[in-house]
Amino acid sequence: MYQRFFWTHKSPDQIFSFYSFYHEIEMSFSDLPTDPRDLDHVDQCFMSFVAREIREHGFVSGSKARELGLPSSASQALSEMYKDKYMEDVEKEDHELASKALSWACEIEPEWSDEYLNTIKKVAQNAKEFGTIHYKMTGYAASIIPAYQRSMAKEREIKECTQVHVGTIKKRQVFKLQLVREAGYETQWGFTSIYIFQDEDGNKLVWKTGTYQDLEEGKWYEGKATVKDHDYYQGKPQTLITRCKLEEISQ
Repeated sequence: MYQRFFWTHKSPDQIFSFYSFYHEIEMSFSDLPTDPRDLDHVDQCFMSFVAREIREHGFVSGSKARELGLPSSASQALSEMYKDKYMEDVEKEDHELASKALSWACEIEPEWSDEYLNTIKKVAQNAKEFGTIHYKMTGYAASIIPAYQRSMAKEREIKECTQVHVGTIKKRQVFKLQLVREAGYETQWGFTSIYIFQDEDGNKLVWKTGTYQDLEEGKWYEGKATVKDHDYYQGKPQTLITRCKLEEISQ
């Protein structure tokens, strides 16, 4: 098209006007969102979209996707990443999970013969260092999150196997605890809150109280509590505590 124009129009002004016109058109498209599938690399935020996809629909690997005729978690995350340019519906927990999974993959020490773990480690390191993931590696990158989740579940199982009772019954002492879960139930005397903690060794401690406590799951606290009893739940030891005075600490 350009050659035909230059052959049929001799005026330099016409040539310059033609070039300027098409240059303006090209520039008008420069700010439009780009489908990450058209790029060699995608932004690291891809991992947050994968975390959201797993949270909402579970993880679907590439091989499982081909077997079932479904989109994989990686391809679905890429599609959603293109639609949600401003990361709508991606929750804080998705960002946190993605960040933790990448950090975990960066620090693993696999055997040299373990091709998969060595690959995801390299992918994670590149994502952390450069902030991008090669498009051909998005399948591996997506699999980092379920691999991290399996690793954490295995660690919890190991800790649970070694759980013991802590403290001396009726003795008041200092504890450093992480809040794992908060629950509660109604009674004829009002609402009872249940705070389930774990110490640094993974031992479970439970505090039941009729007074609401401003505690947040996942955070660490330190303070004094009285050991009420040594109990068992589903065959596993748990320490019941009461009269807790806890303050948040960094961990």
